[in-house]
Amino acid sequence: MDEGIMGVVWGLLLIGGGFLAYRIEKCNVNIKHQLEIGMQKIEQKGVPTLNIEELKEELEDLIADTIGSMRQPQMIDHLGGILQQWAQIKFAKEMQTMNLMTDPQLPLENDDLS
Repeated sequence: MDEGIMGVVWGLLLIGGGFLAYRIEKCNVNIKHQLEIGMQKIEQKGVPTLNIEELKEELEDLIADTIGSMRQPQMIDHLGGILQQWAQIKFAKEMQTMNLMTDPQLPLENDDLS
């Protein structure tokens, strides 16, 4: 390629990059201005501030209560899971033999919806 064409291409690339940087900076300034206006409106309305420490303590208490009420799985829990899985497999096989495993949302052939 000719050096002149390469120079033009590089020049256009630099101009395009500069234009994009200018637009990004302009949008950034616009967003900052809108945020400041929004913050001023919030301060004027007198919205109470949140007490972060109080929220943190409540959350810690909630987590401690939840974890404290949990228990280790017992043998009966494991046996119940095995029984549940066995029942699901058995009923799925029965449904396949009775052809009940079709999509319930598809209309039947003879159904008129009108």
